[in-house]
Amino acid sequence: MAAEHDRLNEIISDPLSVEVRELLNPSRSALFVIDIQKGYCDSNGSTPKLINSDTQHLQAMIPQLEKFIAQARAKGLPIVWTRMIEDPDLSAENVRRKMRLTDIPALITPGTPDFEYFQIAPKIGDLEITKRNYDAFTEPEVEDFLKENGVQALILTGAYTDVCVASTMRGAQSRGYDIFIPKDLVGTPDNLKELGEATLKTADVVFGWVTSSEEINKVWNKYPDNKGK
Repeated sequence: MAAEHDRLNEIISDPLSVEVRELLNPSRSALFVIDIQKGYCDSNGSTPKLINSDTQHLQAMIPQLEKFIAQARAKGLPIVWTRMIEDPDLSAENVRRKMRLTDIPALITPGTPDFEYFQIAPKIGDLEITKRNYDAFTEPEVEDFLKENGVQALILTGAYTDVCVASTMRGAQSRGYDIFIPKDLVGTPDNLKELGEATLKTADVVFGWVTSSEEINKVWNKYPDNKGK
C-alpha cells in the first residue's frame, strides 16, 4: 500500500509530456474558477463552521489563483466562474432530499454573505454560473459557452477539491473534454485535506492530468498574449 501511495505521488509530480502540453494551447482552453465563496472559503463561513474546520490552506492559495487568473486572461482564455446554492429549499431536488433527510441546514443561499465571492471576483466578459448541483455541467449554458469558444481543454481550480471540483471534472470528462487540475489552485477545509489529496490522485490516474500552475504557465509562455479574444 505504501509503495502504491508513493507511485501516485510520483505520477502527480511528473512533468507533462510534449503531447499533453499541446492540449493546453490557450486558443482551445478555458479556465474554471469553482465556488470561491465566503461560505466555503472563509473560516467563519457556513460550511467550515458546520464541520468545525479552519480554511487556512484554501485562503493561502487564493493570491496565487488570482495571479493565475490574470495570466489566463492575458492569454485570452475564456473564464467560467461558478457559485453554488446549497439550500434544502433551493438546490436541485436530489440535493434537497439529501440535505433534508440528513438534517443539513441551508449553507449557501443567494442574497446572503455566504453566497458572495471571497477575495476575488469575475470581470466583464467572464461567464458567471449559479448552480444548484455540484457539477457545473448541470447548467446547460456552461457547455454552450465552451462550444461557442471552441474549447477542448479545461483547467479546473477552486473549492472544494473533493466535491464541486471533482463533480465538475467528472461531468466534463464524460462530455469529452481534456481535464487539467493545478494542484496548488484547489483546496478543501483543513480537516478534510486527505479527501482532497485522494481526489487528486484519482483525477491524475483516471480523468486527466494533475499538474501545477507553474507547469501550465511554462506551456503558455510559448504562446503570445491574446487579451482581445
